[in-house]
Amino acid sequence: MLAKVRGEYSSEPAIVTIIHGDDNETTEVVSSNNQVIISIVEANDVKVSEANTSELTELIAEKTVDETRVVEELIEKENGVPDFIVYGANLTFVNLEEAKIYDLELRGKQPIFASYNISGVGDEGVILVLPRLEGGRIVNLVLPQKQIEGLKNKMREELGVF
Repeated sequence: MLAKVRGEYSSEPAIVTIIHGDDNETTEVVSSNNQVIISIVEANDVKVSEANTSELTELIAEKTVDETRVVEELIEKENGVPDFIVYGANLTFVNLEEAKIYDLELRGKQPIFASYNISGVGDEGVILVLPRLEGGRIVNLVLPQKQIEGLKNKMREELGVF
């Protein structure tokens, strides 16, 4: 649905950046010590706005290129300073579903709701996927204003929400 809306306001993205936790690591509350995988997927052979979910899943599974080493090399050039911001030039997906954001404890209490906010993203926006305490996920979108309005209209037409 978002790809259809984005196609109305700009050309379809050929490259998407995906950021997620390392499947071999237990992802703790996000900090500079966490292991993340930074990947790109090129969608040159697929018209994303017309593809179904299984085609997009297959594209991500087969064409994802791990760019983590490139980022690590950039950090090494900066004398090993790990404080950096990574956003794709186009739309960026940040998957923090496995982050243990509800394990944080303050004065012996744990949160009943936790969220992240991202600002200063690239021109094409970011999609942030977070876990919910009681299961499921929360999806935060930071998009250009026209695309937000277009997405709300499309969701109203097709899903009856908003």
